[in-house]
Amino acid sequence: MAADEPAASAASMAMAKMASTLILGMLGLVLMHACRVFVWRPRSRGTSSFSSPSHLLLGNIPDIERIQADVARRARESREDGGLSHAWPSRLFAHLQEWRAQYGPIFIYSSGHIQFLSISDVELVKELSVCTLLGLGKPSYLSKDRGALLGQGIGMVSLMVNSANSLMGSWESQIESGGGTAEIRIDDDLRGLSADIISRACFGSKIWKLDKQIRLTILEVVKERLQASHEKDLLQVILEAIIMDNCKNIYFAGYETAAITVSWCLVLLAAHPHWQARVRAVVLEIFGCGVLDSNKLQGVKTLTMVIHETLRLYTPAVFSMREAFEDIEFKGLLIPQGSNIQIPIHILHRLPEIWGTDAGKFQLERFAQGISGACKSAHAYMPFGSGPRICAGQHFALAELKVILLLILAKFSFSLSPSYHHSPAFRLVVEPGDGVILHVRKV
Repeated sequence: MAADEPAASAASMAMAKMASTLILGMLGLVLMHACRVFVWRPRSRGTSSFSSPSHLLLGNIPDIERIQADVARRARESREDGGLSHAWPSRLFAHLQEWRAQYGPIFIYSSGHIQFLSISDVELVKELSVCTLLGLGKPSYLSKDRGALLGQGIGMVSLMVNSANSLMGSWESQIESGGGTAEIRIDDDLRGLSADIISRACFGSKIWKLDKQIRLTILEVVKERLQASHEKDLLQVILEAIIMDNCKNIYFAGYETAAITVSWCLVLLAAHPHWQARVRAVVLEIFGCGVLDSNKLQGVKTLTMVIHETLRLYTPAVFSMREAFEDIEFKGLLIPQGSNIQIPIHILHRLPEIWGTDAGKFQLERFAQGISGACKSAHAYMPFGSGPRICAGQHFALAELKVILLLILAKFSFSLSPSYHHSPAFRLVVEPGDGVILHVRKV
């Protein structure tokens, strides 16, 4: 019995030592977090204000939940004077709008252990956008690169048309079965179409599969391309610089954002039938001039205006993120190493001082002279990002949007179904929360 006492005592001491080490470690983490939150933060040489986290460990999460709960009690968005309310940022990101009004266009907030420096000052955004310093890049907390699709000048228009024709045929059949009109939930169909287009563009074949099947298919295609010579397609262009995770991200990011943007375009044109008619008239002129090609896409100015205004009001990506890998200074703002810089695109796209008093409305005329003529600063419009880090796939994306919309407008007219409910939701991207349901007819 006595022999067991030293062993028990040693075990107790070991447990006590382990517990004290754990406690010290946790205290160290708390102190480091407190230092990051309250001490190690951007400093301004000017008069900019900064918020303060209300909770040591949770940061501003309780504030965000409180603000969002207040907004949730309000009525959901509804149609207004024949159109739609486009004020979804005030519902989905009410905390950012409230803090911007309180602290100005530059402020700090914390989501748990991650601090964000929110910047919506247009001049500062411009400097950040054109910055080529290696000390500014993608935040390290984003473990996966949502890389962009490389897609310009590779002759993809006929591929897009061929993919879209199948969907057009399906809609025509539904319309005939419905006696001339069909109620169609278009967002699901458009996801399938966009997935088919990007599959063919990336891999030269239709591979709309899910989860493990996608991974296996990508691996097989990559292996084939490495072992044999094939007709030149997009994968050959990017193969040397891509890995499995990037390939999957290209696939999902590419099809999702394109499908959602087409859905929003159709919603807005359905809500504004006079613009739908004007765009269709231009489209029918183009279709009367032979086969659709990339040169003809460049001449559809009115449709380009629709796409630009849709991306302004319903940009899929609501934030542009950067991390300071070293201490940097912009316009008197000292940003320490490790700071996560968050540019709220949805705020920039609606600033009255940049876009005018009608910034919250759907007004195609604003883009009649292009992006530079639509606003006081072209850097305030960034659906694809801006500067040296602009999305490399924007040309492919714009071509895909134009082709799909051209084909739909040439064949169909459409209006909002009474069962459609306008409720934008943020699920990594801003998408129709309850889907898009249209009454569709043949032209």
